[in-house]
Amino acid sequence: PSSRWKLSTLRLPSILSRLSTRSRTSSSLRLKSGCYSVQRPLQLGASLAQADEDVTRSLGAYGNALGEAFQLADDLLDFEGDAALVGKATGKDADAGKATLVGLLGADAARTHLHELEDIAIAALAGFGERGAMLRQAARFVTRRAH
Repeated sequence: PSSRWKLSTLRLPSILSRLSTRSRTSSSLRLKSGCYSVQRPLQLGASLAQADEDVTRSLGAYGNALGEAFQLADDLLDFEGDAALVGKATGKDADAGKATLVGLLGADAARTHLHELEDIAIAALAGFGERGAMLRQAARFVTRRAH
């Protein structure tokens, strides 16, 4: 029992460090693509169109998930994509030692998270009905792209 406790105690800082790195990496994804490239422009458009608060909030949630999904899909393509198909060199993140969710979680778990982000983005559009069709299509494109 005491040797098991020591082993668990030795692993705990490593596990906590990894969780904290995952959290920082996730936050970076949200800020890098989710906020600046997708979420804020959608919210600005909603504001300019004088949309109500519910629409603006829904577009913000959609944009946050879509932006994070775009960056995660890009990281997956960098990790396992074919450079000829992707249209640029791959493996750059690993070569640079860049912290990505793909590197932290592995490709399978990152891909699962990518599909969760697609679901979150699409769910954010629930109140849009048919008006949200193009946005739902964009979410599917982003998460399923091969280049």
